[in-house]
Amino acid sequence: MNGAFIVRLLITSVLAFAGYSFLAQRLPVNLVYANYLYILIFFVVLTAIFHYGLSKSALAGTKNFIRFYMTATALKLLGYVGVIMIYALINKPGIMAFALCFLLHYCLFTVFEVGMAYNQFGSLKKIPSDRSNEVQP
Repeated sequence: MNGAFIVRLLITSVLAFAGYSFLAQRLPVNLVYANYLYILIFFVVLTAIFHYGLSKSALAGTKNFIRFYMTATALKLLGYVGVIMIYALINKPGIMAFALCFLLHYCLFTVFEVGMAYNQFGSLKKIPSDRSNEVQP
């Protein structure tokens, strides 16, 4: 994990905090999740862990990178759905506000993760577009 990633993650976190604070003033009260700072911290920590794993898997080669990326993305999605379901079982009246806040942060941090992964790891393997000079068996 490099310093540029951490700086961009912190900037994204500040923007997410400011954006949700702004949005919370304009949404109906029943759609505002008061403890959104916990969701923000949750996504920042998981994004940092995910990026660290991507960095380590990239050192082991393209195949390991792709396997890690796909597995981690699937596990994260299942975990996120699990978090929402557990919250729904614990606090039914507040689920709409929680789910909306969670969805907004999920979208923002997913776009951030994909963008950072593409910028940093997009050049792992360049596939030539012209295969006309390959020997055919």
